[in-house]
Amino acid sequence: MSISSISSSSLATLLGSDPSTSDVSGASTVIAQALAKINQRIQTDQTSTTAQLSSFGLLKSALSASQGSAQALTNLTSSTSTADATTAMANFFNDYNSTMAAAANTAAVPGSDSAAQSATRVSRDMQWALNSQPAVIDAMKTVGLTLQSDGTLQQDAKKFAAALSSDPTGTQQAMATIGNAINAAATQELGSSGAVGSAIDNLNQHNTTLAAEQQAMANLATQTGVSSATSSTSTSGTGSSTGTSSTSSTTGSSTGSSASTATGTSASGLTPAELNALISPSSSTSSTTGFLGYGLSAYQANSTGY
Repeated sequence: MSISSISSSSLATLLGSDPSTSDVSGASTVIAQALAKINQRIQTDQTSTTAQLSSFGLLKSALSASQGSAQALTNLTSSTSTADATTAMANFFNDYNSTMAAAANTAAVPGSDSAAQSATRVSRDMQWALNSQPAVIDAMKTVGLTLQSDGTLQQDAKKFAAALSSDPTGTQQAMATIGNAINAAATQELGSSGAVGSAIDNLNQHNTTLAAEQQAMANLATQTGVSSATSSTSTSGTGSSTGTSSTSSTTGSSTGSSASTATGTSASGLTPAELNALISPSSSTSSTTGFLGYGLSAYQANSTGY
């Protein structure tokens, strides 16, 4: 069931041909509570999605820095001074390790499992770039770099300085080999189909869907004429969006409640099956159900990833 597709009808559909005032009032309360629960879930999802997007932004920045410093290793020439070559290696070393730290931090942010897996993939692929090719492994030894168990680099500065002093050309070639490997890996991860690029796109799309669903919730609250007091109480402390929705529907909610009491009807737009889906989580709901439509059962089935 899609929240945005629910049309206007009467609570009489839920309650039979001759509902009592208490039946209508009770149904309105149930609907209000259901909407409040769903809205809380949407807001929680928005919070975690925003946090993951922020962390992926930091990871993207760190990865871009690694890409730039890796490219710098490939641009060394015979006229490059020892000091400049040493600075280039130091920048690469620091940027690479910052990327590993950012990937680990991003993977630990609660939220979408697939986004967390994408962050882990960045760390894995960057390490793979350094330890999967014999030429790169040999280059690492030449410049005194060692890959640690956590994916970060450790350098023997004395070994690097000695290599650069005794064989500057060979050492610069080793640095270029390493730079090419990491530049290729970083470019792939930052691309639209890479781990970072695709994760950011997916999270942004999910945020857009959440915003649309939250608006649909506000529209549905107006259609059902639920009590703003009930909604406000149920969603206390969950964020300004809930408060805004409750405030904006105060007039309509009061009017709707009065109309329901007087006539035994309200513009709910909910069939019995829809109401049941709205308030009764079901473990049998397919995990492939889309995010469009946050009935509690559909939402629970999809709350661990997309």
